[in-house]
Amino acid sequence: MEIVKFLHFFGLMLDAGAGLGNMAAAIAHKRTGGGPPSDTIKAIKPIFGLFALSGISLLWLTGLIMTLNVEPTLLGTLFYVKLAVAAAMLGISVFLMTIAKSQPRRTHHHQPISNRSAVRPAYWQS
Repeated sequence: MEIVKFLHFFGLMLDAGAGLGNMAAAIAHKRTGGGPPSDTIKAIKPIFGLFALSGISLLWLTGLIMTLNVEPTLLGTLFYVKLAVAAAMLGISVFLMTIAKSQPRRTHHHQPISNRSAVRPAYWQS
């Protein structure tokens, strides 16, 4: 049972690491001016997604194994509420991911803020 607990916490850390890494990549991308993502960002995003999916899968698998080894009356109502909310969040996440995959890719060509002076009225120009 100790190995199952270890794998459960490993899945939690894998998921948290993927989330924090994805957030750090997004912040770094925004600080460099945004625009189209660099090749590095394009390459690292699927890796973080794979880590997050592996972590979530490991959490569910080990969580259900640990649940089977506990007397159901000891778990309480809040545990089952948590389980229902986690299942709903997983379902919503998968649903939104499938919608995002089915949408056609759009390319946005944004001008940097410094180059937008051409669209300002002449009296705003300095």
